[in-house]
Amino acid sequence: MKMLFCIVQNEDAGGLVTALTKEGYRSTRYQSHGGFLRQGNATILVGAPDDRVSDVIAVVRRNCRTRTQYINPLPPMMEPGEFYMPNPVDVQLGGATIFVLDVAHFEQVESVVRGSLFLLLLPVLARRSASMPGAYFRMTRRCR
Repeated sequence: MKMLFCIVQNEDAGGLVTALTKEGYRSTRYQSHGGFLRQGNATILVGAPDDRVSDVIAVVRRNCRTRTQYINPLPPMMEPGEFYMPNPVDVQLGGATIFVLDVAHFEQVESVVRGSLFLLLLPVLARRSASMPGAYFRMTRRCR
């Protein structure tokens, strides 16, 4: 089992999570910030079996693209009276940075959902009485 840390631009993150879900991979998205241009990006965690890592990387390649952005460099330290005219510099942004790590232990906890039925424990929003303080009831509902 492998854990993939995919660092992508915010513009690509939503489409990537959707594509991973369509391919059958579960993912978790975290907001993060880059150090170079101090722009927001997203870190997406994906767990995959060893033989499916290349498939996950292929999904990332299809959904994350490179962009060009023009930035103004910071002016250098200058003596009084000197003049500095900054020229915009084009910088390549985007794509993805992927870290693949070995997972020592993986455990998936089963949810309450079983087939087409699930159970909810909801607090009763009725008048409390001395015989039923903080009562709860079980409700069963069929999924569509």
